Amino acid sequence: MPDIFIEKDKLSEVKESPVEEVPELNKRNTISSNIPGEAGTFTSFAQNTRNVHFEEQDSDEDVLLFTRAHFAVNLKWILWIVLFSLIPPIFIVLNTFSPFFNIPFLYGIAFLSLFYLSLLLIFFIAFITWFYNISLVTNKRIIDVDFSDLIYHDVAATKLSQIEDIDYEQIGILRSFLNYGDLFLQTAGEKAHFDFLGIPTPRKASTIIHELIGRRRNNA
Repeated sequence: MPDIFIEKDKLSEVKESPVEEVPELNKRNTISSNIPGEAGTFTSFAQNTRNVHFEEQDSDEDVLLFTRAHFAVNLKWILWIVLFSLIPPIFIVLNTFSPFFNIPFLYGIAFLSLFYLSLLLIFFIAFITWFYNISLVTNKRIIDVDFSDLIYHDVAATKLSQIEDIDYEQIGILRSFLNYGDLFLQTAGEKAHFDFLGIPTPRKASTIIHELIGRRRNNA
């Protein structure tokens, strides 16, 4: 998968990929705002960012939009881990006051160690799955990185000229309150659908991509 956090001075060493040339949108290739944004380590939405780069990035290619799922999508699995972490203390209390749960001390330590190591592994996998599932919109293309369960990752890209339809949805009280949802792109490329799931401000992301496509067509 592409390294999206390589140092900027290394971009000159990256071999340009055969991507269709697009006329320069403006001097800094920015959209909707002339003020560049900064993407922090756990940022879920950054526009016109200057500190996110990827391995196959061309020298004249700028990242105009960086997204990953809103942190709120993690609340479900975090809650489950917290609830499961309370199971051993319950058994300790039962073992203390009930003769039916008389577990030997060494067995208890082994069980606790294995149990909490399993929870830690689940936490780690869930976190990096959220962290590394990202989407990038540049002045030339759209890149979608799907990462799952340590052993699966898929990187797909499509030219802006291949985007045929853009749609978004926000379903549920929590999504409406926290303003996050799903963005769907239909393309004419090899991968027919690009899905940005659970991203912040999907309406704004849709507007940014519409604006970028409109400017590209006007400059064609």
